Amino acid sequence: MLVLSLNFGVAAALAPSPAPLRSAGQVRALSATQANAQLPVSLRATVVYFEASPHPDRGTAKPQIYIWDGSNGLYVVPKDGALRLRPGMRVAIKGVSGAGDFTPILYAEHVSVLGRGPLPEAARSAPLSQVQTGDLDAQWIRVNGLVRSEQVRDGFLLLRIEQDGAVLPVRVLLQRDAAVPALVDSEVSMTGVCATLFDRDRRQHGEELYLASPSQIRVTVAPSDPFSGPAIPIAALPRFLPHGGSSGHRVLVQGVVTSQAGDGRFTLQDRTGAVFVAGNPRRVFQIGAPVEVAGFARLLDSSLVLRDPEARPGGPQLAITPLQLPRHEPAEARFNNRLVRATARLVSVESSHADQQQYLHMELDGYYFEALLPGARTPSVVKSLRPGSILRLTGVYWGGADGRSLRLLLRRGSDIVVVRRPSWWNLRHVFWLLGVLCAAGLLVLAWVWLLREQLARQERLLRAQMREHHELERRIQQTHRLEAVGRLAGGVAHDFNNLLTVIIGRAEVLAEEHNLPAPWAEGLREIIAAGERAAVLTKKLLAYGRCQMLQEVELDLNQVVRETGPLLRSLLGEDRQLVFALSTDLLPVLADPTQLEQVIMNLVVNARDAMPDSGTLTITTRNVWLAAAEIADLPGLHPGQHVCVSVSDTGSGMPPEIQSRIFEPFFTTKEDKGTGLGLATVYGIISQSGGGIRVRSEVGKGSTFSIFFPASANYPASSIAMLSDGAPDYLNSGGADGGAGS
Repeated sequence: MLVLSLNFGVAAALAPSPAPLRSAGQVRALSATQANAQLPVSLRATVVYFEASPHPDRGTAKPQIYIWDGSNGLYVVPKDGALRLRPGMRVAIKGVSGAGDFTPILYAEHVSVLGRGPLPEAARSAPLSQVQTGDLDAQWIRVNGLVRSEQVRDGFLLLRIEQDGAVLPVRVLLQRDAAVPALVDSEVSMTGVCATLFDRDRRQHGEELYLASPSQIRVTVAPSDPFSGPAIPIAALPRFLPHGGSSGHRVLVQGVVTSQAGDGRFTLQDRTGAVFVAGNPRRVFQIGAPVEVAGFARLLDSSLVLRDPEARPGGPQLAITPLQLPRHEPAEARFNNRLVRATARLVSVESSHADQQQYLHMELDGYYFEALLPGARTPSVVKSLRPGSILRLTGVYWGGADGRSLRLLLRRGSDIVVVRRPSWWNLRHVFWLLGVLCAAGLLVLAWVWLLREQLARQERLLRAQMREHHELERRIQQTHRLEAVGRLAGGVAHDFNNLLTVIIGRAEVLAEEHNLPAPWAEGLREIIAAGERAAVLTKKLLAYGRCQMLQEVELDLNQVVRETGPLLRSLLGEDRQLVFALSTDLLPVLADPTQLEQVIMNLVVNARDAMPDSGTLTITTRNVWLAAAEIADLPGLHPGQHVCVSVSDTGSGMPPEIQSRIFEPFFTTKEDKGTGLGLATVYGIISQSGGGIRVRSEVGKGSTFSIFFPASANYPASSIAMLSDGAPDYLNSGGADGGAGS
């Protein structure tokens, strides 16, 4: 098996590499998968375009290089970004194929210059409609067209040429201080590289022709002076649009400026019609000025447009009379760009800060249209307008191709004439007055309702205060009763403990005699055991009566809880789960650790009895800040930082009448067992330690005993860390707390 593997590896290493591709046509014939395989390429070609500075649309910092091998072209990405080539160089290139963004490309690893000569003749002449499809990407082609515009920017001559309605951008590299010929309106033939352009998201958005020099442009028909020919009536312009709604050469029209868009665009009107002058004229003309414009005519949405215009003052001074819009079906294409007049009703006025225009929404015999008034400032005549006014508007008609949409472009505030203002007593104002009266009535009713609500709220507040007062009195009485019972129990237990000391002591002395009869010895042992049990009861009574000595030290409640964990687990049994939720940075308290362990064990035993079959007991510690309102049921505590340990169970819970007596000595709900001193001892120890205890219980939903101790220092509370995961076994199971008895 090892021999076979070694033989296979040697065979793979000795396998011949694929033969290199020798022509641009072979590279372009590759599929995207094949091109991505980086097949070797070795060919000779002529550099037909080289741009050292990257094209911003290409998104690359490497030079732009296109080559032509006589039959096909390729886009080349050099390995060395500092590569310097010149158009016309004959080069030998070795590299690998790549998929490219649109067609396969060549990644050049080594470029050798073989010589230099003239650029080759184009292999084919392509119509602009085919160039725009992208099928001729990276191809060396010749195109013919009419130059529509030219612009010099950033070292390039930027042209737009048109052929049969198709328009193609042209990008020509210029040498420093190179003379730029006037090419607008000339018919040209040019040879260059067709390049597909992409946006930043690698989406194709057009084609462009790259020329390395203006010498690649040949003028076949030179342009003439645009203002030398005769002016054409505007109404006759559609006869000069044979190619899909676009004229060939520039046409010359004369007229009067009827509107000004503010960015150099304007409308021009003569006695026969009107045209919209687009593009970027070299100057701005005032409304009413005679102007002659030479531009490329185009029909867009039934509206005549002159693109890429050249304009200058001139032509006859004409008095333009606005056309009256008909009252029925006013939207007609024949009115496009013409000065018109309409009498209509104002619906509303809207100001737009985005485009700094005022919008007048008008209605004419059920037909709605907009009137636009440019300008950041609102004229006073517009500020005084009210809906319902009858206005006479004079402006330039803007209609859509569907003959249904209509806009009027107003030139100035004087184009708005108020024919009639609406009467104040109209239906709208009558409804407004009725609304005011109704609102006043509603305000009166609301005031009466609020007054009644205020009285009811004050009554509820008084009743709540009385309930709180009675509850406080009840708690005080219960506290006094418990204290009185505690003092009585403590006094009785103290005296009784003295008697037990004598009884147990005498019995132990007698039990040490060696010659006692067996019945007497057995009786003494029973006397001693009974006395010790009675002593335990007296200790509980002393704890409830706060008569025992405490050894208080500064301790961590978490440590106390963890140390009692094994004992608590054994108390709960296997059918009950014990869960700890201990704060990670609990504040220290002053308490007797032995007595505190007794408190926790008593609560756990009580909780165990409340869950006879199964359940969950949770012991939680946390830092809490108690305000004055939160310690009303915790006598002896003061507002401030405290540490709370809670014991919660999922047992049977307790009704309110049982909760009010659970801390009384000898009170128990367990008729067959228990002395009723477990929770009484808890209450006594906590009270003597300066703490407080709170009980929350609901029948069927368990109980929670929360014990509060004053913190020995004030620190901010921290987050609580759940210790049930990853803790010892006795921290993860068994137990519950608080129950339905004591």
